[in-house]
Amino acid sequence: MKQMHGLATQTNFPIFTSKLGERTLFFSLWSKLKQKMSQHVPSRRHLLLSGAATVGITVLVAATSYLFFIQLAANGW
Repeated sequence: MKQMHGLATQTNFPIFTSKLGERTLFFSLWSKLKQKMSQHVPSRRHLLLSGAATVGITVLVAATSYLFFIQLAANGW
């Protein structure tokens, strides 16, 4: 393939866009993301219950592990 030096061509994909274009792109992507998320999450109540369940399970596992290791240290390996 022949090398072609010194030719100035534009790329097919613009790397540098204007600030207005970046903001418009960001807000359009953000609004689409919010719309998709609202479709998947039925309500805030569901989110709160899921979060509370996750925290509860995490605390339960941590407490069980702590008690296990305390007993293990007290009675020897």
